[in-house]
Amino acid sequence: MTLSSNQIEFAILNLVYAFALTDGSIAKKEFDEIKFLLANKFWEYNLNQNQLELSFRDFYDKGISAESAFIEFKTFYMTNRSLFTKQIESDLYDSACQICECNNKKSKSELRLLANLDRLFKTEK
Repeated sequence: MTLSSNQIEFAILNLVYAFALTDGSIAKKEFDEIKFLLANKFWEYNLNQNQLELSFRDFYDKGISAESAFIEFKTFYMTNRSLFTKQIESDLYDSACQICECNNKKSKSELRLLANLDRLFKTEK
């Protein structure tokens, strides 16, 4: 399956943004990790890397909270579960972990968000 629709890109952007901002700020290391992931991990899903990066900056400039971004992703996921294969879920979870780990160890808020994502992916389809 090729993830190419704007809605799917927006959902993934919400998830990545939520994990980057969940501890209250986005460090340069986190932003660099996100750019790396978009360029190297998600290329196979045909996501528009430049558009995602611009949208990511726009989210931050608008002050969108990590919680709001995660809720947006969760809503899209629950409505469109059939679009998310186990491999896509695994890639998203692994990417979330990488974002959380780029500033050494995970914070409590990052661990909570990872647990929420894990539960979401484990709910029955």
